[in-house]
This record gives sequence, C-alpha cells and structure tokens, in this order.
Amino acid sequence: MKLLLYLLLLNTLLSALPASFEKKICQELGKNEESYGNRCENGSTITFYKHSLIDNDKVILFLYLDDHNPEDFFSNAPKIPLLLNNKGQWSISKIDYPYLGRITKIEEDFAHRLWVASRYGIESSVCDLTFSKDGKIWKNIHLPRRETIPNYDEVIEQLCFEKNHLVVTFNVTSGGSKEFWRVPYDSIESQHPQWKKLTTQSNNCINPTLPKNDWKIRKENKSIIFEHKRKRLKTVLLEETLLEKPFIEYYIQVGVFKNLSNVEVVENLLSKLESFYFTRADKFINRERHTKLLIGYGSSKKDALNKLIKLKKKYPKNRTIQSAFVTFVVKN
Repeated sequence: MKLLLYLLLLNTLLSALPASFEKKICQELGKNEESYGNRCENGSTITFYKHSLIDNDKVILFLYLDDHNPEDFFSNAPKIPLLLNNKGQWSISKIDYPYLGRITKIEEDFAHRLWVASRYGIESSVCDLTFSKDGKIWKNIHLPRRETIPNYDEVIEQLCFEKNHLVVTFNVTSGGSKEFWRVPYDSIESQHPQWKKLTTQSNNCINPTLPKNDWKIRKENKSIIFEHKRKRLKTVLLEETLLEKPFIEYYIQVGVFKNLSNVEVVENLLSKLESFYFTRADKFINRERHTKLLIGYGSSKKDALNKLIKLKKKYPKNRTIQSAFVTFVVKN
C-alpha cells in the first residue's frame, strides 16, 4: 500500500514537472553560476522557495537550486518565478535576471499587476523591485538613489498603490530612518523612471481585495501539495525538508487601520510621548488590506512583553498604550 502511494505521488510529481521542463528550469537557474558549480548536472536539485495566490485562479511560485552545502546561505541563491494555472499547467516566467536574496514581498495591486520586492546580502543588503502585468514577463525597476541610505542596509517596507503612481517606503534596518518615493506607473519600465522624493507616506493608497483563487496549498508527508478546490487537480512538489524556515520577530501592536492617514495621526501622537521606532505590516480584514502599526525593532517575545509592561506603567493614562499588545511578524 505504501509502495502504491509512493508511486502515485511520484507520477503526480513527474506529470507536474516533466524532465524537459526541469531541464529548462536548470538552464535558467544555472546561468552565470559556473564559478560556483551550483548546477543540476553537479548534483543540485530544484527546490521550492515560496508561493503566492494571485487573481484568475493562478499560483506564482519561486524555485531555486539547492547544492546541499550546509555552509551556503541558500536564501541568497538565484530564484525564478513559475506560474501554475487552474488546468494544472506550468510555465516558466521570463525575467531580466533571477531574484537574488530573500523575497520580502509578493503583492498584487488593484489593476492586477504583480510586484516582488527582494533583499540581497548577508552583513548588509540592497533592495530589488520587479513587476509584471500578467505574471509571465517580469521587469526590473530602476530604484532611486537614496542619499540618506549610504550603507545599503535597507529593505522595502511598504508598497502603496495610488491611482496613477506607486509609492515605495524604504527602511534602513540598522538606523531606523525611512524614505518615501513616488513614481508614475507609465515610467517604471524606462531606464530613468520619474522618481520623486516625498516628505511623508501617501494617504491615497488603493487597497486591493484578495484575489479570486480556488487553489489550496498544504504540507503532507514532507511534500508540498497544491490542490484545486473545484477541479480536483492535485500536484505534489518537492520535499518539505528543503523549505526555508520563516524568521519571526515580535513587536508591540498599537493599532490596525484601513486608512493610512489614521496611521500617521497615531504615529504623531505617540511620538510626543517619546521617540518610538515604528514599523508597519499588512493585515487583510474582510478581504480588504489594513495596516498594523507596530512599535519596536523586532525582538524576542520575552523582550517585547517586558517592553510593553514598562510602557504601560510609564503611561497609565494613554489609551493607545494601555490597549496595546504583543504580536509577531513573519520575516521571509
């Protein structure tokens, strides 16, 4: 019985990623990797990194080559996107060059454009931002030169989708400073996008709704299983043991807001108490995006709880502080 189940799973995997398709993935991921020897013919294996459900009943996945060297930081390995449609068909997306480092954001805006932010580096880091109109062809966006971020220790904290513009929030992870930059959608594909620096975050963000999607992803028997709720499609992909473990950071949550203008108001009010370091995180409520306002640089649960206890003792009459609680954010 176990042998029959194994053969069924194996056949499902082979039908999802046939040899010819695996060869194409190996070729894409093996580009410019000769000096490292990280290639399929040298024993590296195609490995699942992460996924996101997108509109029109599709799944976008990111794969990389694992050379099984425990000393390598595989989160910095090149990654490419693939599409899985509601017929169970796979396709490799075209991209200027593979993603390097950790993919920190995968978002779909109100016009169903896809955006991927990544962060590359070990001791310090630089950001990349790419977008796609259909998930099939991806373009790298030339980011603005940011004079207040000289050490390239940064992360793209937030993407704000206005009607005609994209607003990007850059955060220096070591110093806590932020910069806000706006660019028209119709210029992002050019060699010189029309970036403009803002003094504050935009309050005109259009919150996209959750995508219409009937795919369900679960883990079972060390495998990633993709199942379609209506069409009885089932695909088994790669071993769970090769997945990257998420990194969890704990913060003090002081509110969750639908409108960013309210976030700014609370930040300003709390800043009058003391110099807090604020972080924002997305949260979907009734299929609409909201913004969680967090205090802290990210720490252990114990440290965050101790900090909260001290704040509540220090500001006993402040309702926002008194209603705050410790929460966590998964950092990928």
